[in-house]
This record gives sequence, structure tokens and C-alpha cells, in this order.
Amino acid sequence: MNGFRIRGLMKLSGTGLLMALLMLLAACSDSKKDEKSDNKVDTAATATAEVTEAATEVSVPDVADPTEAPTAVTEQTSNEVGDTAGDPAQTSEGGVWTWHEWGLEMTYPAGWQGILTDAPFVFVIAGPADESGHGPYVAVQAGAYDTSKTFREFMEELTAADNVTLSDIIFGGIEGVGFETTNDANSSRFVAIPYPEGQVMLVGEIAATEEWDTWSPVMDEIIASAIIAPLELDEAALNEQMQASIEATGLMTVGDPEAPLWVAEFMDFSCPHCFEYTGTMDRLVQDYVVTGKAQFTLAVLDFVGGPASTLAAKYQICGAKLGVGWTMHNLIFAAYGKDQAGRNAYTEENLAAVVEAAELDIDQEALTACLADEATAAIITSNLAWADAVEVNSTPNVLVGTTRDDVKYLSAGGQDLKGGYPLYYIYPALDTLLKEMDSAAVPSTSSNAVFGG
Repeated sequence: MNGFRIRGLMKLSGTGLLMALLMLLAACSDSKKDEKSDNKVDTAATATAEVTEAATEVSVPDVADPTEAPTAVTEQTSNEVGDTAGDPAQTSEGGVWTWHEWGLEMTYPAGWQGILTDAPFVFVIAGPADESGHGPYVAVQAGAYDTSKTFREFMEELTAADNVTLSDIIFGGIEGVGFETTNDANSSRFVAIPYPEGQVMLVGEIAATEEWDTWSPVMDEIIASAIIAPLELDEAALNEQMQASIEATGLMTVGDPEAPLWVAEFMDFSCPHCFEYTGTMDRLVQDYVVTGKAQFTLAVLDFVGGPASTLAAKYQICGAKLGVGWTMHNLIFAAYGKDQAGRNAYTEENLAAVVEAAELDIDQEALTACLADEATAAIITSNLAWADAVEVNSTPNVLVGTTRDDVKYLSAGGQDLKGGYPLYYIYPALDTLLKEMDSAAVPSTSSNAVFGG
């Protein structure tokens, strides 16, 4: 599908309604992305589209050749989560489209193509295009919504001006709402669900009105095929593992110590992209750490937000020492996101109030003593030295090895994946490493020696 493009009139009805929601979500996100790094990279310029009544073109990247490097890897200066270039694993022969971050799978037929895109859509499942480049497509996006309202209230307010009727639906096993729109050019059918917690996933079927009856049954089948595997991490077990690890090694590690791979995330609590990336790492832990393929280390740094980062890092380290490390990680970032507070949430008074409100089963005097302990600050210093040794100068970054001492950047097409790359890059790289290790460990038929063992 060389040069495939989806074109249509994006007015504030039909597909334009999707655009309106995406711009609303982008506006919320941009306020957090305005924070600048003090002396290291943690931000990037974010292009913001306008919703107008003029014709709008949504360009869908070609599917990358597996041997080619992802677009812009060599020039990437941002750790923006959404930098995408097309998933090498997708084909036009039909198959299963997987959005790893949200645990979503949808099956599409032969002649259709699953494609990762830049904004406004996270991904598109595109149908056959005519000579002008027009064709049906299923578009998916997700973003935060105002949880002070119920999900239905949020959707009713969003669609109030468009004279649509919301109906109850179930998508991927999750209850949500659906609605339809049509005009002379395009017809659309949308489903929206509150997933994951505090976010909305919006899925739209779009086709030319004159071809709607032809393509809507096919798109309905794609929608009906959706399977969602929610995050189901055992927080108590992760807390226990992290406590045992930091006591024994000074590292905040979870997972089987005998796992073949070691994954380390270098992050800073003041980094907006780290805040956005935490769900991605949760999914990686569920898919690779819980299953015994890897252990995972959280390496907290403090070069982005200065004293605010240092204080948050100390709370994280002390939480780990007191047996609530995984819980503390979530609490700190929840404070960051509440009312778009950002790093301003990291004050002695506020973080103490956050911990108290969570009613954690910890000794408050022990927490206070840990925060003031030089050994806590020494762990941050050790993490910074580790980051320098492996050439990490931005956050978030994911490095992989077999031990702490040999972690390095993953690569795709010979290029290092520096930054918060989507899981559709990370998972194939991890799987390749695991296959290479399995192959290297096969005993020789001549000497029974284990290679790479």
C-alpha cells in the first residue's frame, strides 16, 4: 500500500467528532509537556493540529520493511511516547492487530492493513483503497478524560452539539457507549470505553457514505473481534520483591533473579514523558517479568526537576525499603497528574499528605528517618553514576542486558532505541534476544558444551 492516504472532510460531525475529542485530550496533555528540563533532555516540541471545516488529510505511514531502521531514530532528541513509524510486524494479508500498551487485539481480513500512525490516531486498520486513495478504515485513539464526571456524562457533553444518540455497547468485554453520524461525504460509527482507568479509548469506523453498506459489515466484524487483556499486576508481590531487592543489592528490582533478561528503566519523577510512559512499563512487567522472561529495575534519577525530583526519588526509595515500593511509584505519579500539578506536587507537605491519605501499612517515623538518611541519597547518586556509565542522558530510557553491568539500548535496524519507544519496537527486540539466548544455549552434539551459557 505504497503511499496510502486516507482523505475525507473532517467537519465537527462524523470523523470530526473524533478529531474534536483528540484535540481536547491534546490540550490537557500539552499543559504537562510545557515543563522544561533543568539540564538534561526530557521534553519535545509537540505539533498540535487544528479542527476546521476545511478538508483534512490524514497521512498513514507505509509499513516499514523489517530490515529498515524506524523513521527518525537517528535524529530523535525527545523521549515523546508517541514517536511512531509503522509496525514491521503488520501485513496486508490479514491478521491480528495488537496494541500492546492497552492489551488490545483486533482481527482484520485479507486486503486490510494494520498501521501505526502519528497523531491524531494511534493506529489505523485500513481497507482497500480506490485509485484516488480513498478507502474505509478503523481508527483508534486513547487519552485522559475528566474523571470528576461519570464516563457517560463526559461523552454526553462531548457529543451534545452533534445531535447523536448514545447507546450502550460492550467493546472487548468493557461497557461503554456507541453512536453514529453521517453526512453527504462520510458515515461513521464510534464506540467509546473508559479504559484504562481514567482514560477513554475511542474506536471509529469510517467510510464514504455511498460505500457504507458495503464496508460497515466488515468493520463491524473487526470491532466485534476485539479482545482486551487488562493489567492485573499483583501489587503486594511486587512490593515484596522490590523490598527484598533493595535490601540485598540497593536496586529496586522485581521479578525472578534467574530470569534470562534484565530490563532497566531510567526515569525521573519530574519528567512528563516518564509520567506518560508508566503504563507502558506496567504492561511490559506483566508480559515479560511476571512470565519469568525478565527482571525489571526501576532506576530513579533526579536531573530533570532538581530538588523536586530528588524528594520524589527519596520517597520512592524509602517506599521500597519499607515494603511499599511499587505502590509508592503509583502514588507519586498520581500526585504528579492530579489537577495537572506536575512536579509542583513534590513538596514535603504534599507528599507526606499523599502517603497519609493512602493509609499505607508503614511506620511513619521510619519513613521520616529514611528520607533524611544519607544512604537514601547515596542510592540516587549510584543510579546517576549507572546512567552515566551506560550513556543515559534523558528520560525515560529502557536498557536491556543479562546483568546490571551489561544493560544497553535495544536496537532496531541497527539503530539504538533511545527514548520512550512504543512496545511494538521493544517487544520484537526482546523476543529476538530471547531467541538468540535459547539458540546459544543449545548443547553441542559433539562436545555437549553449552554455548553462551
